[in-house]
Amino acid sequence: MPTPTISELLPRYGDLFKALARSDYVIKISVEPRGEDTPEQYFRQWDGLILVTVALSEINYSYTRIRKVIPLLLRGRYWVDHLGQAVLFSHIPEFEKFVADLSVQEYSSAAEAGLLGHHYGLTLQPWSDTEPERLEFSLHLSAVAAALNEEMMMMAFSGDGLTVHRG
Repeated sequence: MPTPTISELLPRYGDLFKALARSDYVIKISVEPRGEDTPEQYFRQWDGLILVTVALSEINYSYTRIRKVIPLLLRGRYWVDHLGQAVLFSHIPEFEKFVADLSVQEYSSAAEAGLLGHHYGLTLQPWSDTEPERLEFSLHLSAVAAALNEEMMMMAFSGDGLTVHRG
């Protein structure tokens, strides 16, 4: 079977983007300890990477349907980045809460790591005994901070929130 062309893949991608851009599904935002570290040990050396999980059933997608978009996602990181942005901006309140719940130590540890990243990783995870089929986006705390800043600027200039005073 020949590899599909970009023009054949775009409608599938567009459907996935629209599904992820909705705000009516549940996401899980976590920082997973690696190895034998306890969460406290991990946060002391946390580099700011966040895992965002979207169960495929939440967006009415199947594992097979997602796999049909993968050839496009492999053609450039920006395709994955746009999907990650759709999840991030459609779930701003959840990310605000995540950041607000971080301790000063956790936030400082991530900031001191010096990593800045606005690119997203994406893994398609199959069903397991403990987890449903899901998409797992990895992103850096700096991407969340940039999105929150952008959202506040939009509110300020739209008149829905902050007022900008020049003095």
